[in-house]
Amino acid sequence: MTVMQSNGITRPVAGRLQRLLEWLISTPPNRYSRSRAVADNAQVVMQRLLPDLACDIASCQHPATDLVPLLAPVQSWLQQQFKSTRASAHDGVLKTLWLPDIKGAGYRCIALSSLTETGTGTGNDPAHQPLPAGSWMQPLALSQGCGWLLVNGQPLKAHDQEQLEQCLTLFTAVLRRGLNGWYQQQQRLQQALQEERQWHAAELHDSVAQVLGYLRMSSARLAKRCDNNAELAPLLPDVLDLSEQCLFAYRQTRELIATSRLSTLASELGSGLNQLVEEFEERSALVFELDNRCENLPIDDHQATQLLYIVRESVCNLVRHAHASHARIRLCREADDQLVCDIEDNGRGIQATANSGSFGLQIMQERAQRIGARLTIGPRQPSGTRVRLQLPLVSSPATVRHDSPAATHPGGKP
Repeated sequence: MTVMQSNGITRPVAGRLQRLLEWLISTPPNRYSRSRAVADNAQVVMQRLLPDLACDIASCQHPATDLVPLLAPVQSWLQQQFKSTRASAHDGVLKTLWLPDIKGAGYRCIALSSLTETGTGTGNDPAHQPLPAGSWMQPLALSQGCGWLLVNGQPLKAHDQEQLEQCLTLFTAVLRRGLNGWYQQQQRLQQALQEERQWHAAELHDSVAQVLGYLRMSSARLAKRCDNNAELAPLLPDVLDLSEQCLFAYRQTRELIATSRLSTLASELGSGLNQLVEEFEERSALVFELDNRCENLPIDDHQATQLLYIVRESVCNLVRHAHASHARIRLCREADDQLVCDIEDNGRGIQATANSGSFGLQIMQERAQRIGARLTIGPRQPSGTRVRLQLPLVSSPATVRHDSPAATHPGGKP
């Protein structure tokens, strides 16, 4: 390349100037094409990593432990592709996953990064938790509710940030499909389990319960004959014991049938408590008081069913062991936004009945843990026992307040 001087003499342009002109002319399209190539390559790699991921997630047994190894290849590639100058070499892009609990007990927290606190746990809506600088919550629209993925995107350049968001769009779409498949599978298993319980309840009703009912009536007639006949009087204690045991076995079987078929809608919790009180008033000499101060509670059907199970077991225990004359069931919503259910009696107290009902009390504690509730059992003044269930009322997880940290996206985007 040459340039014309004022005296008509031409001379070659300096090599550095020529290279500068060539760079200015040729670099922009090459630069943009390289950027597009990187973005296309990132999407190709993600598409290669993701084909079987949805199926693997849907078929896993325990997401709390199985998700971390399943997502390890994606986590490793994202970590290498989008390295952060301030982040540790062991700090992954995918930090924490919050999933709605299948039984409605808040959220299940799963740590995906090695620097995140290990283990899992339950809690309330994570959308309102404070976030580390440069991180944001990626929402996951799931059939069970709204899930959340905590993403560590700091510090990245603008074009790297855009590529990361494109990769996350592909990844979260596959993650949603896999998790929705897992939720559907768990719901099918729970439905099959409930149907099996109802089938066993029907078998108990048509076989064992009928025989025990006949033995109960026959043993009662035999006890009456022994009481009226002096020759049979020596047999009376044994016959009375046999009659009591037959009556106890019959009642136990009826309770098994009732609890096996128990499934309550949240909207029908009040009517379920009314039926429970009426049933035990007919079966015992206790006077029951039902104080239900709650309507339209924000609980799901599973929580309502477990709550009714706990109330039923508590009432069964006090009818059998408390030697009480009065029982009270109280349901109210306290100021700290939690549901409180008290079952009280005026009997001889928990100290005298704790050992005989230990297995039932353990089952009650397990049911309370399934729905994220707290169960306490203690004495009631001046006499008797109080069973208290405290269930936090979780607000709708699908709503994120715009003034919360979770509503802030990197770069100031909502």
